[in-house]
Amino acid sequence: MEKPKPNKGKPPASKPAPAAPAPAPAPVNVAPLFRPIDWLVLVVCFAVMWTAYLLTLAPDLTLEDSGELCTASFYAGIPHPPGYPFWAIYSWLWTLLPFGSVTWRVEVGESFAAAMACGLVGLMVSRGGSMLIEGIEELKEMNRKWEGAICVVCGIAAGLLLGFDGFMWKESVVINRISLFDVPWLMVVAVCLMRWIYAPHQRRYLYIAMFFFGVCATIHQTMLCAAMGIEVAIAFTNPKLGRSFFLGNSIVFLGGLILMKAGAIPALTGLSTTLLSIFFVVGVASVAAYIWLAILTKESFNELCRDGALAAGFLFFSAMPSQGGVAILLSLIPLSPSGSLR
Repeated sequence: MEKPKPNKGKPPASKPAPAAPAPAPAPVNVAPLFRPIDWLVLVVCFAVMWTAYLLTLAPDLTLEDSGELCTASFYAGIPHPPGYPFWAIYSWLWTLLPFGSVTWRVEVGESFAAAMACGLVGLMVSRGGSMLIEGIEELKEMNRKWEGAICVVCGIAAGLLLGFDGFMWKESVVINRISLFDVPWLMVVAVCLMRWIYAPHQRRYLYIAMFFFGVCATIHQTMLCAAMGIEVAIAFTNPKLGRSFFLGNSIVFLGGLILMKAGAIPALTGLSTTLLSIFFVVGVASVAAYIWLAILTKESFNELCRDGALAAGFLFFSAMPSQGGVAILLSLIPLSPSGSLR
């Protein structure tokens, strides 16, 4: 047998080096959505409206729930069920001012929030007007100075129209009810959604919007009606994410039907024909939207099984005897002593 010849002058063969991992994609730089003139509109609307509100504040307690709400603010307590935790904490912070009566201090806090709502409306209208002009072919070549002037005028007009509305003004200078306190925080939700739609990969703005929508729900439960509009905006921006939201709607709708059939929630069984029709229309539309989005996003079999298992689990708890799932669900729904939703 011949011995292998030494490999003179050639380096020994080596294994190929493993391929280097692909570098992570660089973060996408996104230009700021809101321009300096948009923020100027916010400041002008806020300053004008807060000045007007401060000059017209009620000097002391008024009618309706004024005394009860003022007392709750002073102690950061619960004025009446179902309770308004965020409002109580917010108004209590304003009672720490070292001057003026407790009523006046709470009114200052209420007027501040209302004026901020007007500023946020002006901010969105100013930027939205510019985006509208940029989207119209005939107006794309408009001089930028004219565009800015139009946006400023429209934004300030929108903010002041909201602020000087009779109901808005009247409720911003007294402590009569809490429902109007939802407006500024709902505007925060709208601004954050507008920013997220502008750059959907930046999910933090969506998370902030959802947080403040939860805050709105703690102020007054009627704000839950805004959920449908928010979900539609999310579905148009990110259909896969919107699919999950409409799945949740569908589960709530089907669970509500089960509880209604069992007579477990008097508020549902006693709904008027109009409210019952709205309940069914929204529920059926949510189921249809989920099915359409599942087809549109090409939901995989595993995802479909996961959604089905989630729905089945919730519906199972709804169908359990009253000492089980129904009791759990009832404990999550705020009811007044008379059995109706607050």
